[in-house]
Amino acid sequence: MEYSRYCLSPLFLVFGVISLWFVCLGLTIGLGHKTSAVFISDTGTEHPERGIFTMTLNIGASGIAVLQILHYRYVAQHGGPTRLNRATLIIGLLAALGLSMVGAFQTENLVVHSIGAAMAFLLGTAYTWLQTVLSYKLRGTGTTTGTFGLRLFLAILVTGTLVPFAVTFFLVFSPERVASAILQWILGISLLIYMATLAWELRKVSTVVIFLDMKVFTDLQKTARFRPTEMAPRNISTASVDS
Repeated sequence: MEYSRYCLSPLFLVFGVISLWFVCLGLTIGLGHKTSAVFISDTGTEHPERGIFTMTLNIGASGIAVLQILHYRYVAQHGGPTRLNRATLIIGLLAALGLSMVGAFQTENLVVHSIGAAMAFLLGTAYTWLQTVLSYKLRGTGTTTGTFGLRLFLAILVTGTLVPFAVTFFLVFSPERVASAILQWILGISLLIYMATLAWELRKVSTVVIFLDMKVFTDLQKTARFRPTEMAPRNISTASVDS
């Protein structure tokens, strides 16, 4: 079966973001900016990795939002449940917004940074379950049982990582908190890998069309089209008088 080029976009996006996360991690450790447990956000507090971290999360959030919109249209065209599909899109877009907030507001602005992280992790986890339910309902119409099983496994992994991460992060006040840092990395990478599974449906997309209905511009075109016709009789009568 010939696959569409659109199925490559989730893979490049997700694994590109993960790769740049590890680039930031390497810089943070190599330059000695963090000597204890390194959380994902810790890789964006100092320069030069700070700029890479911000750019990575903003590009990632924008790309994820585009993927979610494309998948929303895919489900709609395959007759998926409208309300569930719309709710999944809204939750996913809010999670992507939270990811962008994490990148834009570093730990110095802890309140906004924490709100963004909560949106990214909590709403991202909710998105995985909603999308998994959609996959179950669309079995046999483009989404295979294997894809549903993979997404169910990832949703369970994300949820099973989120709970102990929250417990160890908020209740364990050890200065190292290595377990919390490891769980956060597993949680973030698992959420991104879940987004990569959207490539399975997008492999069937052949064309993406953006249609703009510009009524004012259309009216101007119609006016310009009929104006020479209206002017024609006047030109003829003038020519007759001159002769």
